[in-house]
Amino acid sequence: MKVQFDKEKLMVLLRHYHTITGMRVGIYDLHFSEICAYPVGHSGFCRLIRSTQAGLNSCRLCDAAAFAQAKQQRKLLIYRCHAGLTEVIAPVFGQDQVIGYLMLGQMRTYNDSEKQWWQLKQSLLKEQMEIDYLKSVFLKMKSVSDKEIESYAYILQACASYIWMDQTIRLQQEELSSRLEQYIERHLDGDLCLPSLAQELDVGKTTLYHCSKEYFGIAPGKLVQKKRLDKAKQLLLQSDCSIAEIAAQVGIPDYNYFAKLFRRQEGMSPSKYRRRSFTEP
Repeated sequence: MKVQFDKEKLMVLLRHYHTITGMRVGIYDLHFSEICAYPVGHSGFCRLIRSTQAGLNSCRLCDAAAFAQAKQQRKLLIYRCHAGLTEVIAPVFGQDQVIGYLMLGQMRTYNDSEKQWWQLKQSLLKEQMEIDYLKSVFLKMKSVSDKEIESYAYILQACASYIWMDQTIRLQQEELSSRLEQYIERHLDGDLCLPSLAQELDVGKTTLYHCSKEYFGIAPGKLVQKKRLDKAKQLLLQSDCSIAEIAAQVGIPDYNYFAKLFRRQEGMSPSKYRRRSFTEP
């Protein structure tokens, strides 16, 4: 699945969000890679944490775990990162599937900063950082209340809905339609029901349905049926297989049902279609 990001429009939204909250906010793709953020750089505290390889690895693992959890739960996630800061992730939904993420961070809470620092210090000692300087940077960070975090998170979720409706983030339907058509043609004798197709193509059922209707003018089930019958017509003309064998090869093993569908589409039986092709000049 390919997703298009309008970075120019996204940056306008992120700047406005930062103006209201004073917090860093970014947009991330399905692989948890940052597409753009405002401000561009991390806070001084986070830069210090990421300045060591161990700290950087911890940040990446923590972020990946949080993104995965938000995707699995399909809802807003407020959590404490490995460095003791509060962050928020809002999944961006395209129709019925996650297509990206908004991430807000990094926030220090009002709740007992000294105790919070002591807990953080224990986890950072092994990373060989200059603890005293790190503490001074940590305590200089803006503190926010739980109510403020809740409000920031609520607005972030609203932004996640807006950027889909505004088509700031959108699926590349043309690429999906090509994948759908190719998969059907290569697996005509397999299970091609809508849930199976959606699972194989890693998209939502609603997304797949709308894609098929937009690019082929018919629902996925009708597209599968058409592809199967088109392949059957080809085999009737180019092979010596029996009609029953052809029906099985294209995924319609019930001969009577196959004949019924074929007659409905072509206006004649499969056997007549085959005979006519040999008698026509």
